[in-house]
Amino acid sequence: MIKFFRKIRQDLLSGGKSGKYLKYAIGEIVLVVMGILIALQVNNWNENRKNSNKGVFFLQSLSNDLEDDLVQIDSIYKFRTNLLDVYNLLLEKTEHIDKENKQYIDSLYTITQGRNPTFFPTVGAYSSATNTGTFENLTNENLKKAISTLYERYYKRILYNGEILDKRVEKVSWERRLYFSKIHSKILSIEAIKDREFIAQLEYLQTTNFLYKELLEEGKKDISKVKSIIIKELKK
Repeated sequence: MIKFFRKIRQDLLSGGKSGKYLKYAIGEIVLVVMGILIALQVNNWNENRKNSNKGVFFLQSLSNDLEDDLVQIDSIYKFRTNLLDVYNLLLEKTEHIDKENKQYIDSLYTITQGRNPTFFPTVGAYSSATNTGTFENLTNENLKKAISTLYERYYKRILYNGEILDKRVEKVSWERRLYFSKIHSKILSIEAIKDREFIAQLEYLQTTNFLYKELLEEGKKDISKVKSIIIKELKK
């Protein structure tokens, strides 16, 4: 192709057709510029297509992560709801402790000494997208804001409160050795139940558990909201 254009230029020059040669040269420059512009446009189109594909994959992956988070939160929420009922009942029963209801109080307190699940979000898709720039390339600003708020504010807040709850439960677990026999699943004495420190621990754990349960409920709403926006975006 280059040889073809070169031959045309040579023929025009050798034939003394300088005017036609000038027009031809200008036309050739225009063609080259147009070719460059077309190439740039195609390149930009390819880059946009790649970014779009990456964005779609990210949103699909994020939606799956959020679904896993909803399942996890729902499970912990149900656990915390049941545990809160136990704390409420414990505090009610300890107001009138005697030998007849001590065994019942023992069984209730034993329930509180088991699992202590807290929420840990699935952050694989979000972390990968923020590290590679895929998240910043999203064009839907409302979606970006919703996702960022969920991960940078709510998730960090619930992780922080989960750490507080873990530390408090760990402290109580250490202190309980003074008045609770894990082997026999019972509180050592009625006096221990009447102790103000014991009651204060129950009240604190009741309050902390309630607040954490409220955070989980709020989280379910926030996650569902973000998932709904993602689904709408994927349908476009």
